[in-house]
Order: sequence, then C-alpha cells, then structure tokens
Amino acid sequence: MLDATIITGDPLHCQRKNASTIVEKVIDYLLQIKANQPKLFKHAQKLDGLEPPPFFQRPESATDASKTRAVHTVPIEPLEADLARARALIDVRSQRTVKKTGARSSESRYYLSSAPPFQHRPDQWLNFTCGHWAGLEIRYH
Repeated sequence: MLDATIITGDPLHCQRKNASTIVEKVIDYLLQIKANQPKLFKHAQKLDGLEPPPFFQRPESATDASKTRAVHTVPIEPLEADLARARALIDVRSQRTVKKTGARSSESRYYLSSAPPFQHRPDQWLNFTCGHWAGLEIRYH
C-alpha cells in the first residue's frame, strides 16, 4: 500500500531486493516479518519478553469483542536485519476479548522499517500497520 511517507508490505515483500528498490525511490518501507525471514523473525520474537510499560496502547471496540493494540519500536542496525537501510523493529501486540463469552486471545506481529523508530509517533506506527491490512481487505475481500 502506498502512503505519502511509507510503503507497507506483507511478509512476501520482506526481501532484500524489494527493500533496496523502495529506498532507492527515496521513500521508507514498513514490511511485516514472519517465518520467511527466520533469523530476523527469531530476533523480533525476543521483543515478546518486554512488558507493556514501553508500549503505546490503543483500545478498540467492535460489536462482538473489544481489542487493545499496543506498539513498541526499537532501533535495529541494517546489517543485523540484512535489509537495506533497516532502522526500526516494530512489535504490534493485539489482545482481543469476546464480549459474550469473555474468551481472550493475543497475537504479536512484527515489522521492519527503514524509518528510524522515533520518526513517527506510536499512533502513526499503528495506523500504518492497520491501514495496510484494512486497505487490502476493502479491495480484495
């Protein structure tokens, strides 16, 4: 998805060639990390040990459930990530509670960005990650 300041991409796009092409166009990227980048994914999973205090949290509500999303960004060195100009590792945690049953679930998603961690406010990082998927779902589902 194209934004004025950042291009977002799902894990399929988290590749050296794609990252290089994006930064050559003088724009930043925000790419989701999954198991297709095992070393980077394992590094990102270490963020799971962090407790909520450094996280920015935003509650959300739907008719059937309530959800809280939390985001935390940390600096990363490009060589450590092995992607062009990588500067930030982003951890987005979602906690969902079904109103009717009280059942809870949680999930962590990880992203890598060429933008430094403090270039965007925490709410902007959340908007980038949520906006990518909302845009795709609107167009393709």
